[in-house]
Amino acid sequence: MLIIIDTLQMIRRPAADNSYANDYADLTALKRLADKHRIAILLIHHLRKQKDDDPFNRISGTTGLSGAVDTSFTLVEERRGSGRATLSCIGRDIEYRELELRRNENNIWELVSDSREHPELLLPDIVFLVSDFMKDKSEYHGTPTELSELISREENRISDRMVSRLLLRNTEELAGYGIRAVSRRSSGRRMKLLLKGIMS
Repeated sequence: MLIIIDTLQMIRRPAADNSYANDYADLTALKRLADKHRIAILLIHHLRKQKDDDPFNRISGTTGLSGAVDTSFTLVEERRGSGRATLSCIGRDIEYRELELRRNENNIWELVSDSREHPELLLPDIVFLVSDFMKDKSEYHGTPTELSELISREENRISDRMVSRLLLRNTEELAGYGIRAVSRRSSGRRMKLLLKGIMS
C-alpha cells in the first residue's frame, strides 16, 4: 500500500522552532508507522529557492528530515516553464541516481536519460568543460578569471571564484581524463593545468 501526504507541513505538529530534533522526531514517527504496517509513505515537501550543487541541501528544513527517511528524491526544474527537470534519488538501499526528464504535451514527465545507464552524467560540469578545453593542449597556465572566461558557456557560467575550488574538489575525476590540476599562488591566484604525467 502507498500513502501520499501532500504536503508534509499539513500533518506536522506545531513546534516552537524548526530544530533538527523536531524534524527528526516528526519523520521518525511516520517511519515507525510505515514499518509497523508494512506500507510505503511518500511525503511531498518543498525545496528552498536558493540553488546548491547538492540538490538534497535544498530540502527545506534541517538534515533531520533526510536523516529519518529511507529514501529522498528531489525534482528540480531547469528553469520555470522549461519543461525539463532532474529527478535526483538517494537512499539507504539505493545508489545515487539522476534521471533527466522532459514534460510532454500531455503534461506527463518522460525519461530522457538515466545516470545508471550513463554514469558519466554524474560528473560535474567543470570536468567536461576543462577536458574539452584541454583536448588540444598539453598545458595551460593562467588565473581563475582567465580560465573561467575560456571554459564557460553562456548557459553554463562558472564564476572565477568557483573555478579553483571546483578543480581541486574534482581532481580524481579530472585525472580520469588525463588532466592534473595544480593551484599556485604568485602575485595573484595562478592556475596551471597539466596533462597527467607531464611535469612543468
